[in-house]
Amino acid sequence: MAQRPQGEQLYLTIKQSYFDQIIAGTKTIEYRDITPTTYKKYLVTEFVPELRVHLPSINFDFGTQDQIFDLLHTCIPETKEEGFCPEDLLFLPYDELPFYPKYITSLKLLAGKQAPDADRAIVEVIDITFSKRPMPTPFFKDAVVWTIEFHLGDIIEKQVKAK
Repeated sequence: MAQRPQGEQLYLTIKQSYFDQIIAGTKTIEYRDITPTTYKKYLVTEFVPELRVHLPSINFDFGTQDQIFDLLHTCIPETKEEGFCPEDLLFLPYDELPFYPKYITSLKLLAGKQAPDADRAIVEVIDITFSKRPMPTPFFKDAVVWTIEFHLGDIIEKQVKAK
């Protein structure tokens, strides 16, 4: 059997009840909203030539896909004055999110607050998908919130305190 290439492990804190459901196998997807403060955790934000062949040829009113990757690293003062910042791209109502997820192969989960006796687990990620929901604002009635969905596989490791 061919071994899967090494990916990233993403560290997440979750509620104890969700942690318990994941360990029991009844919660098979972990959802996280993609926001201006979290997108760099979940999405490829730099141009990767190897991914270029897979990227659709997306043209925006304000730039091409290559220019969008550059914009994600800076907030250009002249566009900021017009009310645009690169993070605003996350709220546009695309048919599909025009960014790739990072290659995350496992989640390192910590239940509740960080404490020496908190429950912990490492869970395999077998797929990553996206969904969106409307989030109209007074300035942009078609705005959406994108959610990254980590489809969970096997529990690789767990440390569960006695209950």
